[in-house]
Amino acid sequence: QIPPGSLFLAYGACTVPLWTPSFLSACARGQATPEMAFADAMVAHPHSAFANLNSKADLVQIRYYNLFAAIYGLPLIGADGMAKALSLILGKLSAEHPNYVSYLTDGGQHCFLNRECYETTDTRGETGRLLPPVETCPASGQASHVDCPVSGTDCSGAQCCPRTPGLVGERTFPCPSAPATFNGCEYHTKVTDCTVQPTSLVSWVNGFPVRPGDSVATECYGPVLAASEIQGSDFCLAGSAGKV
Repeated sequence: QIPPGSLFLAYGACTVPLWTPSFLSACARGQATPEMAFADAMVAHPHSAFANLNSKADLVQIRYYNLFAAIYGLPLIGADGMAKALSLILGKLSAEHPNYVSYLTDGGQHCFLNRECYETTDTRGETGRLLPPVETCPASGQASHVDCPVSGTDCSGAQCCPRTPGLVGERTFPCPSAPATFNGCEYHTKVTDCTVQPTSLVSWVNGFPVRPGDSVATECYGPVLAASEIQGSDFCLAGSAGKV
């Protein structure tokens, strides 16, 4: 692993007049990380929503990481390593801060908001909205019988998935095929939703700033996996799934 404080020291960022005393101390010791700076800001502003937008296999971030890995004689990473490292960092922020959500899209695109792909991106990638629609499930009938994420428990429509370690604080949550109006579980937001199309980036960004009474959810496309089950780059980390 690249020494955590190396980037701040290399760029002289410890002198920037933005940091808290605890961060400045860590920075001077060469132990500061970007997620520490983010965490400080979220604690200081608990009523503001914070978010990350990333590709799971961001090619620019992979190259940048590998540049420093080569300097320090460490193993290089590819798409799978990037997806795992990124998901674990965002999952930790999600677990520790109630005012944090994230949007992960498949692929290697680096920038979105100032690119044409902003209009075409959904969680399947930068051209996701140009792809054929995904097959959805109904909220009733035989086709509504689906598996709960992670546990694999069968459910149908207006039912709850069981409490599952690593998911939404081990509370029951709506079946993926539950109707949008169903709120009979301990946690009211779905972890996965097979009744709708993948969330577009435009619609997600339009949810900010989050106004009183509104909410924005973490978005990702792929099977929900526990940290111990991560493989490849086509997955969503259980620790982040369903977060609002």
